[in-house]
Amino acid sequence: MNKRIIRALLVVMVGLSLFFSYLIWFAPTQVRTDDVATLTKTSKTLSDRQVEKIFTPTVVVYTKDGASQICYHDDLARKLHDEIVGSDLKLEKKALSYADVVELKNAVELRYIDDVSSLNYQTIFLDKKIFKDDFSFDDIKVNLDNNEIYFIDNKAKNVRVLTGTAEKISMIKMIDDKATIHYNAKLDEALPGIYFYSDAFELPKYTFLTSTLATRSIANEIFVDDKEFTENVTDNEYTYSVNGDLNDKTLIIDENNGVLNYSFKDETKSLLDVSIDYLSKLTVDVSTLGFFAKGDGTLTFRDYILGIPIFAADGESNIKISKQNHMFNIVTNLVKLNVPVPDNEMIQMPNTDEVLAALQSKGIDPAKIENLTIGYAIEYTAKSATAKLTPSWYYLLDGTWTRLD
Repeated sequence: MNKRIIRALLVVMVGLSLFFSYLIWFAPTQVRTDDVATLTKTSKTLSDRQVEKIFTPTVVVYTKDGASQICYHDDLARKLHDEIVGSDLKLEKKALSYADVVELKNAVELRYIDDVSSLNYQTIFLDKKIFKDDFSFDDIKVNLDNNEIYFIDNKAKNVRVLTGTAEKISMIKMIDDKATIHYNAKLDEALPGIYFYSDAFELPKYTFLTSTLATRSIANEIFVDDKEFTENVTDNEYTYSVNGDLNDKTLIIDENNGVLNYSFKDETKSLLDVSIDYLSKLTVDVSTLGFFAKGDGTLTFRDYILGIPIFAADGESNIKISKQNHMFNIVTNLVKLNVPVPDNEMIQMPNTDEVLAALQSKGIDPAKIENLTIGYAIEYTAKSATAKLTPSWYYLLDGTWTRLD
């Protein structure tokens, strides 16, 4: 990896983050009352562009003459995705086998780490209805030899064929930009549908300045439609409700563990609607936040750096939003990454074959691995308000992400 590229990207990130950090650190201080708070109505919402960025794929794979590379650049996935969604997409009745699509010699892929709902995707990105049914996919693949674009479910091995007018030459120029980092990759039958890193590679460590989301500011946003709410405090744990009723709408903020837990009832909104609405209420910069996974009635989000997801010590995500019947539950980490401090230390990362061998040596059958990704392990230091990010491999087994030590 070119260390000059990493340093250049860090300089850009420092500049942007200093601006957002100013907004966070110099916002009005929070004020607490003993029992009841009176609210002022706000109109803060995420822009369509911010929502699109949160739900944009994060992994770019470029295949030329049958040779594949995984590509990273801070904004590469978003720019390539913009070319796709702006290319007059049309659903075709043509049937193609999964094997035919996987073996393309020239293609650009934009991949999610987990499945995405086609109807949610359509709601966020498309200005017309293309999909009539809701199906899952994790891969958008542009055929560079014709005008076909494939929405692929690598788990179920299903393919939907679309056509579009994406500017392929422009896409290739973005990928070939000197700031883009390339890693040789390959597909392997050991983990079908997952690209392997063919060679060992290096990733930088990072240190970030952090801040904590303001407890009362969050409560103000969440209870903005209520004339008043009740606040109870016990050992730095704040419980908010309307008139003390904990059944319909409850916010618990545990400042000792840095966790927010919000539960409420809504019979009209979808999981996607609630997710976008809640992310708007956080009242902080969401530029590092991205969609990570969907489960049975669940959406999870993580912070990303250069398109690589960040994992807490227990593998948990930054934000988890779930729905059961008409009850919603939201769990959020209160610590926010702000300003990156350059760190010149590089970490040698093993290739994927070595990772699978290490898992096997621990008694884990590679065939049972559900997913595999590089990520950043985050370690918070409260006294200095910093967080250290160390690159590592993560594997998904029985629905749980675990760091490979």
